[in-house]
Amino acid sequence: MEIEAAKSPQFGLGPAEFRAGEASLWHWPSPEGRGLLTTQRCLLLGHPSPLHRAIRWSVELGDIAVLKVVRLPGRRGVWLGIRTPSGGGTFSTGRLDPEWCVVVDRTTVYVGYPQPCGMLQQRIDEARADRLMATVGHLTPYSGVLPPMDQSPFMEP
Repeated sequence: MEIEAAKSPQFGLGPAEFRAGEASLWHWPSPEGRGLLTTQRCLLLGHPSPLHRAIRWSVELGDIAVLKVVRLPGRRGVWLGIRTPSGGGTFSTGRLDPEWCVVVDRTTVYVGYPQPCGMLQQRIDEARADRLMATVGHLTPYSGVLPPMDQSPFMEP
């Protein structure tokens, strides 16, 4: 079933539609929606419900200029509240709250702990390498030249 309202006018395809020869490789929760890695693109889908979901951001795998994992500033320690019959209080564990994010070009595609961030970065890198081998026949390095800011709904941390 195809729902016209769910089509993304900017990208021309609905969130469940793939191009010819395109297949889903991986999906994950992303800021304000879902992330989707296919054999041709990395996408951010907007709404959690498939009925209202639209493609908010998309990049061709071969066009990715920057792929990195960045540490976000975390809260200093985790504060816990304690209640006992004789009173209560709070204390800090003294640890940093570890939060990291995966950034593709200027777009934050995932926020979480280091291991899942590293796994997603590896999957995107492998999918990009496979796509480049299939289309150009050789690997190319990441250029580091970022696209204009207006293409991304999320800012780089």
